[in-house]
Amino acid sequence: MEDLPITILSRFDELYKTLSHEEERIAVPERELMLETLKRCSFRMFEETDEYFTSERAKNFPHYISPTFGDHAFRVYYHSYSSKIYIDLNREPIQAIRITRDTEKTVLCEIIRSIILVDPTI
Repeated sequence: MEDLPITILSRFDELYKTLSHEEERIAVPERELMLETLKRCSFRMFEETDEYFTSERAKNFPHYISPTFGDHAFRVYYHSYSSKIYIDLNREPIQAIRITRDTEKTVLCEIIRSIILVDPTI
């Protein structure tokens, strides 16, 4: 499986165009602002589900979980000390929902939506 964080960054332009035309679009900020936000993100893919749930870093900050995939796929939170947005990805559920290109797009859209919701600068 291709590394999801690399996928998110490399396919951002394609997603941005898609989101601006399709029914499932979300209110996305200007492209430059969104790129700056993505550059401030730190992605971590957990190998084990147990490790994902017991992450100390995540426990210390309020986090947002996608309503589409529940609390098992990924969470996004803002680290006020580093001014970074952290995205914790649970490898097992992410693999299970990345069945087709369409579902992959849905996952990436949900992650971008979550980043926007937690970013205090937007």
